[in-house]
Amino acid sequence: MNPWLAHLDNLDLQWIVDAGIPHWYDAGIDVWLNAPFFVLRGQLQREDQWAHPGALLGLESWMVRWPSHAAWTVSTSVMGLLLPLRDAHRVRWAQALSVALAAEGRQRNRMDPLADETEAVALKFRYITSRLGWLEEDSNRVK
Repeated sequence: MNPWLAHLDNLDLQWIVDAGIPHWYDAGIDVWLNAPFFVLRGQLQREDQWAHPGALLGLESWMVRWPSHAAWTVSTSVMGLLLPLRDAHRVRWAQALSVALAAEGRQRNRMDPLADETEAVALKFRYITSRLGWLEEDSNRVK
């Protein structure tokens, strides 16, 4: 799980819950992520890289305002939030976004999605998922 969440406060986490746009992707399809996408459930793969719950994808494209160079293949059905980050987030979330960029590169090569999980990151991830009623409803429906 990416440690970027540990650098956000509760107001930022609530913004993710309130402003995040839910997206679902079925297994086996390719997706191009050119805006920040926060993975809540499922797994994606690109070449030998993996993305698991807690990952923040598409951040590179958003930061440099350039389309992604490769698609992600959805390995298992994915639920997540497209984050409508604005330029103001570049300043307010600078530390968190820097951590996210650095960590994603390291963690994408790991099969273990929780290798760097800290208690703070786990608590903040649960804070977000517990406030998304549709996430639990959708999980129950998929089973």
